This record gives sequence, C-alpha cells and structure tokens, in this order.
Amino acid sequence: MQVGKHIDGRVVDKRTGAPIAGAEVLYRHKSSTAVLTDRNGAFAIERQAVTCWVPLLPVDYFGFYHYPLAIRAQGYKSEAYQPSPGPTPESTRIELKTTR
Repeated sequence: MQVGKHIDGRVVDKRTGAPIAGAEVLYRHKSSTAVLTDRNGAFAIERQAVTCWVPLLPVDYFGFYHYPLAIRAQGYKSEAYQPSPGPTPESTRIELKTTR
C-alpha cells in the first residue's frame, strides 16, 4: 500500500528560527520511513510503500492515504504535522519548542 505524498520543508527552533540539524521526520508509528534533516534543517519525505499499517488510514476522494508526520530532535519537544488533503506535493516549516 502506498501512503503519504511528497513533503519537504525545514525544521527550526520556534524561539530563534535557527535550523535544527539531525531532526528525525517520519510517518508516525512507522520508523522505516524516517529521514534526518540536513545542517540547514531541510528534509524531504516521499510516498512510502508499507505492507502493514495500523491503525487503518482514512482515504480521501483522490484515493491517497494521509497520515501525520512525527518530528523528533534531541533537546526539543516532539511534534506532529498533519499534511493537507490531496495529492499535491507540499512544502512546510515545522517549529519545535525546546524542552527547557
């Protein structure tokens, strides 16, 4: 089954706007889809083929499966990002708060 769509963007510190290098971005609960941000906080994640996905995913009217991304970085609170519906590639800015 194919899930998700092309999503790219940057992960930054919410307070300073500084890029967060090495942050992990993945389809939530599916560690095999993980990518790491580069030194500029940039990432790109593509549609993924998965054999088993729990829970069942909603299907929108385009027939694409949508599932939130999970974003984690050391020293920051984990965050979830819900992509917009539809098959159009998406670019986003994700802001993480420090754990302090």
